[in-house]
Amino acid sequence: MLFGRGSGQDAGNRTRGKDLNIKDLFDNELLKAHILNRVVSETRHPEHKNLAIYNYTHIAQHENVWDNVSEQCRGLIIDTDTGDVLARPFRKFYNLNTSFKPETLEANLPSWKPRVLEKLDGSLGILYKYNGVEQIATRGSFASDQAIWASQWYIEHMMSKSEPYGIYTHFKQYEWPYDYTPLFEIIYKENRIVVSYEYEGLVLLGLVNNSTGFELSPHEVSTWASKNGLRVPQEFIYSLDECKADKSPNTEGFVLQYWNSKAPIPLRLKIKTDDYVRLHKVITGLNPKGIWEHLSLGLNPELLWSPATANRLFCDWCIEWINTFQRMYDKLEQDAITAFGKATIRSQREVAAGKGLLDSRAMRKCFAMAAQEEASNLLSALFAMHDGKCYQPALWKLLEPKITGKEVFIRDADQFNGI
Repeated sequence: MLFGRGSGQDAGNRTRGKDLNIKDLFDNELLKAHILNRVVSETRHPEHKNLAIYNYTHIAQHENVWDNVSEQCRGLIIDTDTGDVLARPFRKFYNLNTSFKPETLEANLPSWKPRVLEKLDGSLGILYKYNGVEQIATRGSFASDQAIWASQWYIEHMMSKSEPYGIYTHFKQYEWPYDYTPLFEIIYKENRIVVSYEYEGLVLLGLVNNSTGFELSPHEVSTWASKNGLRVPQEFIYSLDECKADKSPNTEGFVLQYWNSKAPIPLRLKIKTDDYVRLHKVITGLNPKGIWEHLSLGLNPELLWSPATANRLFCDWCIEWINTFQRMYDKLEQDAITAFGKATIRSQREVAAGKGLLDSRAMRKCFAMAAQEEASNLLSALFAMHDGKCYQPALWKLLEPKITGKEVFIRDADQFNGI
């Protein structure tokens, strides 16, 4: 498994040079501050503890903490013993018309037509090599499910099977330009988010020079993909307006690359279809608290999962949570009804023992005293029952889950929707 043929020249005719050190890539003090403030995560390799992968977090995304460090920490792999950059992914790029990024606004775009490529709906795979062995990481992990699957596929794809026994007999060698990081979209059934594909495997997205950050053009990427028997994203001859207006089903959208002969790094933008944005929000934005809130409002549970029926894993996860909450509520409601009955009987006995007519205020006080013998967390619901009001909200409130963002369906969202 080779990254190059030892010619001393890479595919872009750039001379082989010294490995880039992280201290020369960006402000390392700012990196430390970002890690401390959880804007950037640092994850160590499970076996080689000197290898670290740096990835921006949900805090960077939600609070728009974007700078030269956070934008480059998108699966950046470093040998911390030497500081050498082992793998360098695409820099963070943005949606068309992102308000705080002037270069993404339509009025500021280059005058020439962009290269328009299919935006794939999987996980970003980053190829790195250490001690002569090639592996694939995802943006935030060396050992995520997606990284393990991709590494295994990468190895098996190099093997040839003998027939008719189906035994692996020999390896072929991948070829990559020296000092470039191959970047892939990881596509397989169990990793599906919204879009369904008819194939599984690694799709070559690009090649980034570790030392310079320069990228190979789509044509060069296709050439290297062909050499290695890999797919590339489909390219379209679309205008910007056609990309914006596209309503094709079962697609995520487009990546636009504005290439300039004087700049070996393109301006890269994302355009996602309205249907994908809607479904992605349903699937990756839903957590148990969202399900609880929906149910507590008395809304139809089916509305939570029916927009994404094609994603069976999500639907099963969602329905399981719905059933869990409904079982918990049913038990709590039965407890409340039983407690209300007991409190009512006790209060009526007290009234009868007093042999006098009581006004409504006195009756309520009598019920309150009787209700004190029941579970304290049920009191709000019991008083609502006594007053003839809707008691369900008080019971649903007791079931409100105390969770963090990690409980969303996509357990580690940083691994998904790679580009």
